[in-house]
Amino acid sequence: MHEAQRNANQTIFQIVEAYNGAVKNLDSEIHKIFKNFKESNGMNEDEAKRLLNQTISNPVYEIINKILPHIQSEKMRKWFEKKINAQPYKARMTRAEALKESIYLQFKALADVELAKSEALYLNTIKESYYKTAYDFQKGIGYGIHMAALSEHTMKSILNYPWSGEHYSNRVWNNTDYLAKQLNRIVTSGLLSGKDWRKMSKEIQRQMDVGKFAANRLIRTEVAYMNEQSSIASMQDNGTEAVEILATLDKRTSQICQKKDGDIVPIDEIKIGVNHPPFHPHCRSTSVPVVDMAGMGTRIARDPDTGEN
Repeated sequence: MHEAQRNANQTIFQIVEAYNGAVKNLDSEIHKIFKNFKESNGMNEDEAKRLLNQTISNPVYEIINKILPHIQSEKMRKWFEKKINAQPYKARMTRAEALKESIYLQFKALADVELAKSEALYLNTIKESYYKTAYDFQKGIGYGIHMAALSEHTMKSILNYPWSGEHYSNRVWNNTDYLAKQLNRIVTSGLLSGKDWRKMSKEIQRQMDVGKFAANRLIRTEVAYMNEQSSIASMQDNGTEAVEILATLDKRTSQICQKKDGDIVPIDEIKIGVNHPPFHPHCRSTSVPVVDMAGMGTRIARDPDTGEN
């Protein structure tokens, strides 16, 4: 589990960089609106409304044509193509409409980056967990067992199962949708109220930090799920009949994981989130195969405060 989460670090870093890039693009859009105004003087509501209601050449086609070559997800590519081939946009639109469309389209491109990077991580996690579990199991019992290679069907089943009630791709889509709406609200209301740009920028950054945290939480929780499901598949192929829940015992261990630690669960009765991890977002618990029920012992953990066992 720790190895899987370490592997997630690089992916999360790349996605955070994509979020930072989106902020820079947004800054550029806002700068275009402010370029004829002195930031220190600001502008009153009437000036802001007049500016936002000015009509400009429709930038949507230019934005989509710039983004489309970089889209990796087939589903996302079709969405962009459908949008550009839908009922034609009017030749001109207000600055407010253009800004809203620009923010929305850029965050769909951000969703594409997040989906592509995270899916590659999940597939690697599934493969690594399956074979590492098999290796550890056979090393533990002291002899090798013939195993078939991990099938494409098993990988896709683990990847695509909406174990938390909603597939991870929908969560990415919804998260970026929400973020785009919030940023559009911040920018529009900020311009109309004559808010100082520095204050508006801080609000945008705070909202982007919320988006980064949501992406981090989603990836780490999904990695935990992919790791565990692939490990279970490997155990089943090894003939394992039951698993023992193994929590990471430290000061950050949740109450639920403390209570579940040491539970024995028949492998055909596993229910993710109920009797098997992940039990909650950021869950670090895992499971190990039970080889000899009669030989089950007591687990020892060191108290980080007292140093006692």
